[in-house]
Amino acid sequence: MTGMLVRTLHGPSMPHASYAVELAHPDANGADVLDDDDAPPRRLWLCAVPVWTHGKFQALSFVSQSRLDRLRLADLIAALRGPACPTRATSEEAYLP
Repeated sequence: MTGMLVRTLHGPSMPHASYAVELAHPDANGADVLDDDDAPPRRLWLCAVPVWTHGKFQALSFVSQSRLDRLRLADLIAALRGPACPTRATSEEAYLP
């Protein structure tokens, strides 16, 4: 929920201070908006900073996540894990005062 390990296939030759990371459900099919408001998100953009690099592997830490970002990430992870994952955010939980 706070970061990810990535493997570089084709990357920048110079290290970056931060990255924009797009996470997409395999069934997203290029659609950003779904007709069903209760459906889990299919795409999510996060800002990440490098923590460490070892060869082609790099650990990234997500930064400046809003509560809504964290809830959407949890929903996306739950959707990828399948029906055994019990949590999904409701619109009331996602409200940011």
